[in-house]
Amino acid sequence: MTRFLPILLFVITAAHGAVEVREVPPLVKSDRALETELERGCWELIYALEDGGSAAEVSSRLAHLTDSYPERLRSASYAYQLAVGRLAFATGDLDRAREAMKRAVNVNPAAAEPRAWIAAVELKLGRVEAALSSAQAALDMDPLQPVAREVAQGAMALLSNSSGTFSSRDPEAVDELLAGDRSFSRGDYEEASRAYERALEIDPAFVEARVYLGDCHYQTGDHAGALIEYRRAVEMDPDFAPAWNFMGDALAALGRTAEAVEAYRKALELNPDYAGPRTKLRQLGEEP
Repeated sequence: MTRFLPILLFVITAAHGAVEVREVPPLVKSDRALETELERGCWELIYALEDGGSAAEVSSRLAHLTDSYPERLRSASYAYQLAVGRLAFATGDLDRAREAMKRAVNVNPAAAEPRAWIAAVELKLGRVEAALSSAQAALDMDPLQPVAREVAQGAMALLSNSSGTFSSRDPEAVDELLAGDRSFSRGDYEEASRAYERALEIDPAFVEARVYLGDCHYQTGDHAGALIEYRRAVEMDPDFAPAWNFMGDALAALGRTAEAVEAYRKALELNPDYAGPRTKLRQLGEEP
C-alpha cells in the first residue's frame, strides 16, 4: 500500500507552436518510508517524556501522529504502542497503559521495556505478585532494565516487609539499596553508587548492594571496575547466580570471552531456569 502526497505537478510542453498542459501523477511514499517516519516520530515523543516534557504537549503531538498515519501502520508499530503506553502511564490511565504495552509485546516479543511497564502498572494497582512476575520476565531478557529493577525491588520489599527477600536483614541497608535503585532507574549512576556504598557501610555482607554497585560501573563503561565488584560479590556469596551472570557481562565486554562463558555456565549451574545467561551463551555461539 502507498500514500499519496498532496502535490500536484503540471508539465507544459510546446510543439509546433501549440501549448499542452498535462497533469503528472502525484508522488507517493511506500509503506516502508511511512513506517520509518512514524517510528522516528514516536521515539521523539518517548525521549520528550523522559526529558521531562509535559504530558499535554506530548499528547498533542501523539494525536497528530495518530491522525497522520493509518491504523494498520500504527497497530504494527512497536514505538507507537510504547509511546501510547508511556503517555497513558504518565497521565494515570493505567488500564490504557497496560493494554498498549501488551500490544507492544505482541509486536516485539523480545523487548523487555514494555514488560517492565506492565509490571509498573501492576504495582501501581496494588497487584504486587503480578508486578513481580512481569518485572522478572523483563529482567530475564535484560537484567539491567531500570524500570523492571525498581519494580522488582519495590514488589519484593512489599512482599517481605522491606527486608526478608534480601540477603540483608537490616532495614536501613535495604532502604539505601532501594534509594539507589530509584537513582539507577533515572540514569543517575553516581548517586546510585553512593546509595549502594551506604548500604554496604551499614551491612558489609549485603551481596545485592555489591552487585548493583558493579552495575553502576558497567553502565558508565567502566567494565574493569564492574568486574572487581562482581568478583567481590561472588566471594561474599558464591551461590548468588546474578553475580556470576553479570561477571560474564563484564568479562565479555572486556573481550575475555572464554572466562565469560565459564561465568555464564556457573550462573546456569546455580539456577537452571535463569534465561539471561542461557541467551548470552547462545549469542556467543556456545551451547547452554
